[in-house]
Amino acid sequence: MIGELPSVRVKLPVLKVRVGQSCRIVLASESVCGFQVHWLDNRSYMCPGDGCEACAHSLGSRWNGFFVVRVDLVEGRRVMLLEVSPGCFDRLHGLATMEGFSGLAGLECLVSRPKARGGLVIDPVDARVFKELPLVPAAKAWDAIGTLYGLPAMAPGESLEEWEARARAAAARLVVHALRRCAG
Repeated sequence: MIGELPSVRVKLPVLKVRVGQSCRIVLASESVCGFQVHWLDNRSYMCPGDGCEACAHSLGSRWNGFFVVRVDLVEGRRVMLLEVSPGCFDRLHGLATMEGFSGLAGLECLVSRPKARGGLVIDPVDARVFKELPLVPAAKAWDAIGTLYGLPAMAPGESLEEWEARARAAAARLVVHALRRCAG
């Protein structure tokens, strides 16, 4: 059965930090949104979990996380997604804890990429400056990330758990199609 598609999808650009560059951001999401992904057919696909065809073929996966961030650019403040690796997230969380920040939401950070083959480095700067800005709810963050991965949009009134079940089913279909393209 085909349902009505929502009239508006949340689509956010992914912040790319080049080698030698840095920028100040504010973590605008309630938390990091992360999941396992498989690299198939030159792109990443969300691992649907139980019954995943890529896992059944022993194709590796890795955790991929995203924060919704606010960035001050020349053209003005923008809301974007920032992709983080497990090591990058763990380092940020550890530093924020050591510096006494109570959480990551609303934290101002400096993001850089010091080496060409190195990952992002996120250093906490201040948690007091941007507390007045509203955070992006988890449902909106997941909807933006789902758009990147070709997953269905959240339906009006749908809970995050209900959407996740639909998203996992869609991810399973996408993984199967990607595997078929790789095989043939």
